[in-house]
Amino acid sequence: MTTIFERREFNTGVYQRYENRMFRSKSCVDVLPIKFFRWKTYADHNPDIQDFDAEPATFLFSKVLKLRFSRERASGNAKTTMERLARYQRVIAGSPREANKLENKLGRYLTTTLGIHEDDQPFTIVKIMEMLRKAVPDKVIEVHMLEMTFRSTNWSFLWGFDEDGDDIYYRAKLVPAPKSFIESLEEVRLLDDDDNLELLGLECPICMQVFADTSITRLPCSHYYHRDCIVQWLQINHVCPTCRHPNAPMS
Repeated sequence: MTTIFERREFNTGVYQRYENRMFRSKSCVDVLPIKFFRWKTYADHNPDIQDFDAEPATFLFSKVLKLRFSRERASGNAKTTMERLARYQRVIAGSPREANKLENKLGRYLTTTLGIHEDDQPFTIVKIMEMLRKAVPDKVIEVHMLEMTFRSTNWSFLWGFDEDGDDIYYRAKLVPAPKSFIESLEEVRLLDDDDNLELLGLECPICMQVFADTSITRLPCSHYYHRDCIVQWLQINHVCPTCRHPNAPMS
């Protein structure tokens, strides 16, 4: 009997969209609805392509948390509601105690209402808190949570490591840039052009060392790196490490 190995991942995406009509002043207080969606899918390893074939995600259920952000009676005035939410956002941003109370409230809701394991909660809570800091009262916050299970008969491809601990699965998915593209990269000398002097004191995003009057390379997306750093990167992966812009992938 063939043994099937499984690896589980939990991903969260938080957005704010669609007009907030359903909950505006309905309970006589200002509320910001947070609508949670739970999804689940499976991905089976395909040895022909050395990758995983994912099934379409299955929708499980949705729930709504009505977050009250003002103790005052709802006014129905858009400007007043905006001011109250802005005041609430300042309180959350400026008071670790209030922020912790809200994080605990979200954690309890994720556990008791949505059945989210505590190990999957921290990233979800952080994403929601980030959205709350820039949210507007006339739109609904949507939290989409996807539980994905990877299945394979080959343990190494499931976890991405061989017996020596090398990340074989990750490297197998990367596409290097062609040698001709790497050789044609533009070289920049800081002291040869006054427009480049602003780079002095900045760090290479790969090695984190400060730029000096050394060999520096500019990618087509206008991001700068030490030449030795970016050449080694492009020999493995054709995308820019900073913005993920593709740079002449090898066919």
